[in-house]
Amino acid sequence: MNVTEVRSVNLGNWINILLKRDIDAVAMLHRAITTWYVILLAGLLGAVIGWLISVARPPLYKASVFIEYAVDYSRTAHMDDITVHQAYEQVRRMLLADETLQATLDAAQERVGGELIFTDTADLRSQIQLSRYPGGFELIVYGQDPEQSAAAVNAWADVALEETEKAIGHAIRAAELQSEIYKAGCKLSPDPGDSDRVVWLCASGRPNIDSDLLADDLLHEVQQTRGILPIFTFSLLQEAQVPTEPIAWSRGSTILAGAMVGLLLGFIGVNLYKSEE
Repeated sequence: MNVTEVRSVNLGNWINILLKRDIDAVAMLHRAITTWYVILLAGLLGAVIGWLISVARPPLYKASVFIEYAVDYSRTAHMDDITVHQAYEQVRRMLLADETLQATLDAAQERVGGELIFTDTADLRSQIQLSRYPGGFELIVYGQDPEQSAAAVNAWADVALEETEKAIGHAIRAAELQSEIYKAGCKLSPDPGDSDRVVWLCASGRPNIDSDLLADDLLHEVQQTRGILPIFTFSLLQEAQVPTEPIAWSRGSTILAGAMVGLLLGFIGVNLYKSEE
């Protein structure tokens, strides 16, 4: 087979040729040494391709914090696993709510003091991850800017703590209103003057709040709880630090990988080429 014919052989045929013939390690090493400049050139070409990939795909950083959420059984009776799971699920929904993420963007922008890499809540949502563990939730933000990733996840944690505290406050207030209704012996009854309305009638007189507004107040407080039960203790263990090493698409690693692939292909190529001469 002459040189022209070898060049027309595709990669699949080269592999078949290599597998069908006996591999002489000494001969392959000799070919590699005599054509070292070709292999080196292939490695340099691979490194350049790796550099181009790293430019087109910037490094990806990860910043994370852990918020501890624990059920305080001094505030509630023992709950089964399903009930506990549902309670944590309400917390998860609150942490991922659009209102929470919008507040996170606002807080992150204040931390950064400039334009964010996250354009809106949809963009932020695509770059975050929320993982539940037995002791709470890990909040994770991925981004191409390490400082902004850390600022965003810390802002998210601040908003999460604030929203949790507010929700539990409303839940406690709702429980107080229910307690006042119970103590006053109040119940909803048809309005004698308007059959389409109901009013609170209290057996022991009016409660400490205006009974005409009781239903609206109670409903408002319940809605503001966002489904969060007042049974949790919660705290931020530590703020996220600015990540120093990317988790993917590191420029150095990408260039090195490109160079190694180039060297390997160069080594295989010169041995396939020389073996057919």
